[in-house]
Amino acid sequence: MRNRQESTKLNILKLLLVICITLPSFGDEIKSFLDLAKKYVGEYEVIKSNSRFCDSGTLAFLNSSKPNDGLRIGQTIFFGPFSKEKQIEKTSDGCKSTSRYKFENNKVTQFSEIIECPKKFKKLEATSTQVLSFSDEQVSYNSIESKIKCIFKRKKGGN
Repeated sequence: MRNRQESTKLNILKLLLVICITLPSFGDEIKSFLDLAKKYVGEYEVIKSNSRFCDSGTLAFLNSSKPNDGLRIGQTIFFGPFSKEKQIEKTSDGCKSTSRYKFENNKVTQFSEIIECPKKFKKLEATSTQVLSFSDEQVSYNSIESKIKCIFKRKKGGN
């Protein structure tokens, strides 16, 4: 009996250790992504797109003193606010809006959902997956469900 209790306690301690180790790294992922994005802030032009949704413009943080608030490129593409946890908000029509992020070396993926709508607004329920990635002097945007793709190139003389 005692060995079983000790084994259970040891397993719980191992689990807590894994959680403690992985939590700070997620915050580091956000910071690493924001540090990378800062290097790409500037003026961009669309060089390839399959939608009028893509428009040339500035890649900028919404609030330069609070980069976690999010960033945009042009007038229509927005990512944020960046958070460690899944964000859940109630919309004005009674649905729930959720968003979460996956941060990788050179990109961020935003997963959004409109869920649990009242019966008369069920048609509003949807899923959206958007990816913003950086490489060389280019920024790419991809909206998976709507199949929108944009490639932006930094303008000469831009930041």
